[in-house]
Amino acid sequence: MARIAICDSDALAARKLNDSIRECLRQSGISIETIYYKDASFLREYLLHKEEILRHKDSPCDFDYIFTEAWLAGGDSDYAPSNILPLLAKLKQEIPDMNFIVVTGHSELIFDALRIPVYYFVRKDYLEQDLDAVCAKFRQDLRKRPKFYVFQTKTRMVRTAVADILYMESFRHTIMIHTLNGSFDIVQPLGSLYTQFEPYDFVQIHKSYLVNMLHIQSIEGLQITLSDGTSLLASRHRLVEIHGKYDTYIRRLGWLR
Repeated sequence: MARIAICDSDALAARKLNDSIRECLRQSGISIETIYYKDASFLREYLLHKEEILRHKDSPCDFDYIFTEAWLAGGDSDYAPSNILPLLAKLKQEIPDMNFIVVTGHSELIFDALRIPVYYFVRKDYLEQDLDAVCAKFRQDLRKRPKFYVFQTKTRMVRTAVADILYMESFRHTIMIHTLNGSFDIVQPLGSLYTQFEPYDFVQIHKSYLVNMLHIQSIEGLQITLSDGTSLLASRHRLVEIHGKYDTYIRRLGWLR
């Protein structure tokens, strides 16, 4: 899942952008969480608390991507919109990993934005076209995702290839990680693992099972068979979601590999 901030003093424009982003990414099987900000005060907070943000990657104001208007009110008593590109340039210099997507109807600002450089530039007059290009970059980011994951058991750390994980099985707060090379257990809620592994093409088929779609061999009724012959029973109420995510995954195979 990608965390996205949208900064726009026009709430209706922000809602339209949010809907467009969700639809664009939904077609690619990418889920998102969006937070809305109406002025630049949120961006200035980054400069005030940058050390804390850099230390704690689970910070509430830590985002994968930030969509922002080029002309935005300053916040507090400053309601006059101003060009925030200088602020973005300073933020990019202080926190290089920040990904800004500048959204504006002033296409002439594109050259100034590229000097920062921003992640992408979205023109309101070409919203659908430019968002498609942004989605393509998001997909490129997914291709670069780590291929290995380190789990902490009670006694040791286990490094395993994500592609080798078959499924995860929950026994209350104990999770059994089943891989092509054997199984081991960790103590962690399944919900938190789903949040971490959904971007790796894992799907929750039951309250107790999180499955790597790479290893799904067949889906027949409620029965899901994996590449090693393991057969798991899915929840009936999850079937529509399972089929939808798996169908999307299959369609994406051509450009994911």
